Amino acid sequence: MAKEKDIEIRYKKVKTEDQNASKNEHNSKEELRNQILQEYQKWLRISSILLAILCIFVIISVLSFSPSDEFILELGIKDYFNAIFGKDDVVGKIKQVSNLMGPFGAIVSSFLINKTIGYFSVIFPILLILWSVKILVTQKVTGKLVNWTIASLLFFFSLSAFLGAINILFELSIPFQWIGSVGAFLSTISSNFLGRFGAFAFYFFALILIVVLSFDIRVEKLLIKLIEKVKSYFARENLPPNAELKEKDKLQFKTDEQIEEPPENLNIENIEDRETAQILIRSFESQPEEEEIESVDQIEPITDGQIEITPAKKFTAEEKIISQSEEPVPNEPPVNKDKLVVYVEETIDEEKNSEEGKNQQFTPISTLTLDEKINYTPPPIDLLIDDESKFQINEEELKQNARLLQEKLETFKIYIENLTVTPGPVVTQYEFVPAPGIKLSRIQSLADDIALGLKAKGIRIIAPVPGKGTVGIEIPNKRPLVVRFGNCLKNAKINPNFQLPIILGKTISGEVFVEDLARMPHLLIAGATGSGKSVGINTIIASLIFRMHPQNLKFVIIDPKKVELTHYQQLLYHFLAVSPEIEDAIVTEPTDAVLVLKALIAEMQSRYDILASVQQKNIYEYNKKVREGLYRNDPEFIHRPMPYIVTIIDELADLMLTTGKEIEALIIRLAQLARAVGIHLVVATQRPSVDIITGLIKANFPARIAYLVASRVDSRTIIDTIGAEQLLGNGDMLFLPSGWPNPIRIQNAFLTTEEIERICDYISNQKGYSKPYYLPKVEDGKSGKETFDREGFDPLFEEAARMIIRYQQASVSMLQRRLKIGYNRAGRIMDELEMAGIVGPFDGSKGRTIKIATEDELDKFLNEKGL
Repeated sequence: MAKEKDIEIRYKKVKTEDQNASKNEHNSKEELRNQILQEYQKWLRISSILLAILCIFVIISVLSFSPSDEFILELGIKDYFNAIFGKDDVVGKIKQVSNLMGPFGAIVSSFLINKTIGYFSVIFPILLILWSVKILVTQKVTGKLVNWTIASLLFFFSLSAFLGAINILFELSIPFQWIGSVGAFLSTISSNFLGRFGAFAFYFFALILIVVLSFDIRVEKLLIKLIEKVKSYFARENLPPNAELKEKDKLQFKTDEQIEEPPENLNIENIEDRETAQILIRSFESQPEEEEIESVDQIEPITDGQIEITPAKKFTAEEKIISQSEEPVPNEPPVNKDKLVVYVEETIDEEKNSEEGKNQQFTPISTLTLDEKINYTPPPIDLLIDDESKFQINEEELKQNARLLQEKLETFKIYIENLTVTPGPVVTQYEFVPAPGIKLSRIQSLADDIALGLKAKGIRIIAPVPGKGTVGIEIPNKRPLVVRFGNCLKNAKINPNFQLPIILGKTISGEVFVEDLARMPHLLIAGATGSGKSVGINTIIASLIFRMHPQNLKFVIIDPKKVELTHYQQLLYHFLAVSPEIEDAIVTEPTDAVLVLKALIAEMQSRYDILASVQQKNIYEYNKKVREGLYRNDPEFIHRPMPYIVTIIDELADLMLTTGKEIEALIIRLAQLARAVGIHLVVATQRPSVDIITGLIKANFPARIAYLVASRVDSRTIIDTIGAEQLLGNGDMLFLPSGWPNPIRIQNAFLTTEEIERICDYISNQKGYSKPYYLPKVEDGKSGKETFDREGFDPLFEEAARMIIRYQQASVSMLQRRLKIGYNRAGRIMDELEMAGIVGPFDGSKGRTIKIATEDELDKFLNEKGL
C-alpha cells in the first residue's frame, strides 16, 4: 500500500476558462440612447438610406472623372434653365460631358479631385457609406468605426502631401489630380519649413506611423526576430560542416526560438529501446511553457483548481503519449504502488485580480419608465459582507484522502492509476477511470465503505461523470469555506442576454454559477427543514434586486410561515405587486394566497390579450418593440413595457394542506401558460412527497433544486435521481437545469438577515412610486368579504354557526345530533355555512376548516355580512 510519506505534490499553472457568460455591461447610457431613438428612428433610417445613395453617385462621379469635362464649370444657372427649356446650344454642350453622372458628376468630381486630395478623395463617400450602413443597421456608432475613420483620413491626407513632396524633391511631373490642392498646399508649406528632403521624410514616417498604430503592429518584435535571424545566419556560416549537421539533428524536435533539455528525472536506461526514448524526449520537449512542473517548496497553496494524481512507475511510449491528454488513462493493476505523484494545477483568474473587477458597479438592466418616473439607485455591493478569504488546499488532507481512497478501492479490486482531483470550497471531487470489466453499479455500492474509511460525513458517487467518461467521488472537506453572497455577486460573470439572472452559489470548481430564471422558466425547491431553502430564496430575490430596475420587475411573495420573508414588505412601492383585495403586502393567509394566484391568472390573461392584439409571442419581443416605438397607441389603450412578475411561494405543503387541490390547480395553470408573458414561479416546500410534488407539478417545473433530504425516495421525487440524501446541509444542493439529464452540485451563497435588512432599508429610503403595482381584481372576489341576503337561509343558520364555533367541530352528523334535525336539512345548513365563509370546503375524510375562532368574531362577521 502507498504510504503517506511517499506522496509527492507538484504544482503547475494553468489559466481558467470562463464557464459563465461575458462580463456585465453598463446600460444606463444605452437606455438613454433608446429613448432618443424612439422619436427619431424613422428619420434616421430615411436619412441613412438617402446618404448612402448619394455617396454611391459621388463615387461613380469620381471614378469617371475626366479633365475634358471642366468646361462645364463655365456654365451658369441661367444656362441650366435654358437647357431645361431645350435650347440647342446649351443642350449640345451638356451632351459633350463624358462623366457617367452627367454635369452633376463633372462638377462634384472636379471639386473633390482638384480642390481636396485628388483621386484619394474617393475615401470621403466610402466612409460616409460605412457610417450610414452602421446607423441603419445598429442605430449606433462604435468607437472602432470612429478610429478607422480618423486613421483613413490622416493616411490619405498624408499620402497626397507625400506625393506632393516627391514631386517637389525629385522635380517630377506627377499629375495634379493625384495630389490635389490640399496635398500641394501641405507639401509646399512643409518644404518651406523643413526643406525638400525634410518634407519628404516627414510624410514618409507619418505614413508608417499611421499604419503601425492602425493595425497595432509590434515593431519591437519584428526587429527582435530580424536580429535573431541575422545572428543565426552568421553563426551558422561560421560552424564546421559536422557541427552544422549535429545542430540540425538537435533542432529536429525543437523550435529555433527556445531549446529545452529533457527532464532530469527521466531515466533512459529503464526504457527498453532507443525508439521509445526518442518518443519520450519529443513529448517532454513539446510541453508548453505554462505547464512546467515546479517544486512543492517554491509554490504557495492554491485557491482552486484541479489535482492530477499519477503513480510514478516505469514509463512506456504509449502511456507517456496518453498522459499528455486531459483525461486520465484507463487503469490496470499498478506496477509500482510505493509512490503517488500529485499534480496540482494552479488556476489563474486574470479578471479576478483586476481593479476593474473590484470596482464593478451593478447598474440596473433598464432605467426606462412608463407613466411615472423615479430616481432609483440600485443598492451598492458595500451593503453585503464580502469575505475575501480563499480556499487553500490542505496538502496533508489531500495525501490522506488519496491514500485512503486508493487503499479502499484496491480492497475491492478496483485499481487507481490516474486520479484527477477538483477541490472546491466545501466538497472535493475525485475522478478516475475504473479498470476494464468493473461495473459502475459495483462502484456505486461502495459509498458507505468509502465514507467509513475516510470518516467523512457523506460520500456521493457519480458514475459516470457526464461528458468525461470517468467515475467521480465527492468527498467533503474537513474545513469547509463559507460562500458569501457578496463575494459571489462581486465575481459573477453575468451574460448580458439574461433577462432574470439569479446567482445560486459556487460549483465544486469554485466558479460562481449564474442562471436565467426566464429560461427555466419556473423553479421548484425542496429539502428538509434547516437545509437552506429560505436562504436560497433570499439569494434569488437579492440577485434580481441588485440587477433589475423596479420598472422591470415585480414580486408576489406568499409566506405562510409569516416570518421568513417579512423584510421585503418595505419594498411595497418599489418591487412588490399586490392584489387590491388583500391588505397585506406579503401574503400569509392560505385564502389570500388563493386570491392572489387568481389575480395573477387574470393578469396573465390580460397580457395574452395584449400580445395577441399585436401578434407577438412573448414579453421580450413585445417590450423591445414598445421601446423602439413600433406600435401606435389607441385612445383606449397605450402600449407600455410590461414588467416581469416573479412569484415566490415559501411553503407549498402548508398551502395544499389548508386549501386542498385548489392551490395546486392554480399553480399548474400559471406554470403551463404564464412563461410567455413574463410571470415566473419559485416554489419551495419542506415535504418532498408525492402528494405535495405531484406529477403535474414536476412536469411543469423542469428546473429543480434539491437540498438535503431524508431518503433516496425523496431525492427521486425532486430530481428523479438519488444523491440529495448524501448532501451536507447548510446550503449544499443539487441543481437540475431545464433539459439537463444530471444535476449540478452547488454550494448556495449565504445571505444573512442583517444584509437583507440593509438592502431593504436602502431601497425603502428612496422615493418609490405613488402606489404599488396592482394586480387585476378577481370578479368573484374573496368569499369571506361577500355580502349575503339572509332571506332563503335556514332559521337555524345562526344557531348552527355558534354551535360549530363553540365546539370547534364542523360536521353534518354533529348538527343532526345537537339540533335534532334530519340529514338533508343539516347538509343544507352546512352548505350555507360554507357559502358564508364560516367553514371551509369538504375535504374527504378530514374535517372541515373552521375559519372563525370565537363567538365575538362571529357576531362581528355576521353584522358585516348583513346576516
